[in-house]
Amino acid sequence: MKWLFEINVFLLVFVSKLSGEKIIQLLATEAFSFAINNDSFPETRDSKNRFDFIPAIEGMPDIPRWMNYRNPNNSFAFLYGTPPKPDNLTIEIVALNTRTYDYTRDKIILNIIDKENPARYELQLKLRNLNVEDMFNLEKEEDLLSIFKEHLWTDNTDVYLTQIASPGDIGASYPLNPRDKEGAFVSVGSATTYSRDLIDLWREVEPIKNRSPCPSRYKFTRVEHLFRKKNFIVDWCSFKMLR
Repeated sequence: MKWLFEINVFLLVFVSKLSGEKIIQLLATEAFSFAINNDSFPETRDSKNRFDFIPAIEGMPDIPRWMNYRNPNNSFAFLYGTPPKPDNLTIEIVALNTRTYDYTRDKIILNIIDKENPARYELQLKLRNLNVEDMFNLEKEEDLLSIFKEHLWTDNTDVYLTQIASPGDIGASYPLNPRDKEGAFVSVGSATTYSRDLIDLWREVEPIKNRSPCPSRYKFTRVEHLFRKKNFIVDWCSFKMLR
């Protein structure tokens, strides 16, 4: 099978070709991302021109409300988000040459199915030292989830990512210094109730909830070392239990 899309999977199950159609299977409530790269559009390979990748639901002007798009450079772009419920839809992607306005099209079919034991409890973290695309990496995902599975939410085995977003995706503010990383908002969920360790952590940071900028004296919590060891710097003022 030839891979036409570079898959950076959080919860992507498979990609296949059936009758010339590209099928991507996703799980409802579970975050996903994939990169649209030059392999999908041979016309863009080795070109000195810039190409914009423009996605939309087939026959519609935009992508679904739950899906986000990011185009950080000339060679690839990202689609990412969290499908809320089972569905089937076709996404058409246009590669537009910004100098000549020539374009080419490709399509993918998203087959979204129910997730067994979907999350009923979620928490949200802001990772200050990352951009959203830095989390589109399976190793990063596993590093973050391992902190919860091994230390903070150890009484269950079904912890997974329920959202990954940039500040702009959720209406949050960007750093004042443009040279700083934007920050990535990540939600972790489970069907199992919050652990005692997570409740204690929430109580520890409650006095500084929603402070911006976050007071420097609260830079470290009792679990800070777990995140720093994996190269995550958490903005504890943004720590939330969502359900």
